[in-house]
Amino acid sequence: MSVAVLVPRRADGGHRDRLWDYCRAWWESEYPGWEIVEGGDIGDPFSRSASINDAARRTSADVLVIADSDVIPPEVGAGVKVAAETGRAVLPFGQRVELNQRATGMVLDGFNGRWDVRQNVAHTWADHVSSCVVVPRALFDRVGGFDERFVGWSPEDRQFHHACRTLGGGVVRLPGIVFHLWHETSLRKKTTPEWLAGNAMWNRQGGIVDPGALASELAVRERPGGVLVVFVSNGRTDCLPRAIESFGEHLAGDIAARIVVDDSGDPDWHALIRHRWPDIEVCPTKGGTGFGGAYRRVWAEIAARGVPWAFVIEEDFVATRPVDLGAMQAVMDDRPNLVQMALRRQAWFPGELAVGGVIELNPDGYTDHDEHLEHREFVTTNPSLWRHEFVARHPWPKKPHSEAVFAREVFANPDAVSGYWGARGDDPWVIHDGERTGSGY
Repeated sequence: MSVAVLVPRRADGGHRDRLWDYCRAWWESEYPGWEIVEGGDIGDPFSRSASINDAARRTSADVLVIADSDVIPPEVGAGVKVAAETGRAVLPFGQRVELNQRATGMVLDGFNGRWDVRQNVAHTWADHVSSCVVVPRALFDRVGGFDERFVGWSPEDRQFHHACRTLGGGVVRLPGIVFHLWHETSLRKKTTPEWLAGNAMWNRQGGIVDPGALASELAVRERPGGVLVVFVSNGRTDCLPRAIESFGEHLAGDIAARIVVDDSGDPDWHALIRHRWPDIEVCPTKGGTGFGGAYRRVWAEIAARGVPWAFVIEEDFVATRPVDLGAMQAVMDDRPNLVQMALRRQAWFPGELAVGGVIELNPDGYTDHDEHLEHREFVTTNPSLWRHEFVARHPWPKKPHSEAVFAREVFANPDAVSGYWGARGDDPWVIHDGERTGSGY
């Protein structure tokens, strides 16, 4: 029987690296015959799920020990034995003990006394389902590994535990302790868009108790298809119906679902949308969150749903001609540095009106291709196609002038470019005629 320890990890050049140096030496000393595989540094924010799956792909071991880079699980050997004998996932501890900063420093400096005395402990958990999980390779493959739609600090551990429990005949928990070494943590980790999106997805999956239904749900992530069409609204009853009808007529492609993210805070308006378009799901914000708040909800919905593509439309746009989403996807598949493919609107701002269009403001800033233009001028919220993977790993910023901030963050990558569908001389693909209202609507 072969065993591999899979460690999701992002180096920091500091304290966390020192923790891993200590833990790696422990693994090598206690279990010298086990393979140690560090997962790749994947995603921004870091994706623990993707890092674990990356490590799993690089080993053929019979039993996988998934362990964080800052934990010591003394009973893991017994967990491996039970997992191999039963075919079930095993949590090789009944309690997680978090050492405090002082005790962690002592441990790193060679302390050989008892770790679990009261003055060394910051916190204990009796129901923890992460830190160290032992799983037979066959079960890991059956549940599809970790769901990479969860990004950042997110409930991917609970989802994996639920999948192993539901599809693997239960999860075995052994007595004993897993020790967690101290490090600083983010105080806002449960308020980030990626955590909120992951929690929403976990709430949906966690309620599925039928093994067949859960297996079908998890299989979707392996062969997803289609485009999620997202309308962004703040309750303008003259605009949203027109946009829904216009793009319903002009969009061609594999549309998986349509949703409206509405910032009006008006439940009567939401009821009217549901009545008129029963196939469209309404996803209200708390109301009055403004442009940035609405887009944070849009990004969270795209990330949570896992549909590989999203086409985002603000309610004050209408299409002027047919739009082939499949053709746009093909170009973006061929050019991974394209972060979006947008539809160009008419001249709108005074400077654009003076010269005849947005491209004419800086004609040298655009590169012509057969089916599209590429540029690094801005990221636009014109109707545009986005990859789910990009959205999930680039949360919308919670800052004033969020569109400009987002563009700066995107273009911090020197290879990133935006795209306009169609040729330089095309007439506008969409007409925008909503009232300009600054950072709100």
